[in-house]
Amino acid sequence: MRPTLKNVWDLVRESVVGFVDDNALSHGAAMAFYAATSLAPVLIIVVAIAGIAFGHDAAQLALSAQISGLMGAESAAL
Repeated sequence: MRPTLKNVWDLVRESVVGFVDDNALSHGAAMAFYAATSLAPVLIIVVAIAGIAFGHDAAQLALSAQISGLMGAESAAL
């Protein structure tokens, strides 16, 4: 069966209605917030474990280098 413009329009309309009915924007915002707020504790744990294994200064320097490579030197300075 060839897709017609009506079939495509119905699919798009049903997708948008389902997206809105499921509060997908609110759920996406909540997931982004939880991901952002969980980064700091995870970084503290990673630095602590790496500090035990490699030494605190070496672990902090390596983490700073990785962050500056990903997000820039200004972000790593924070």
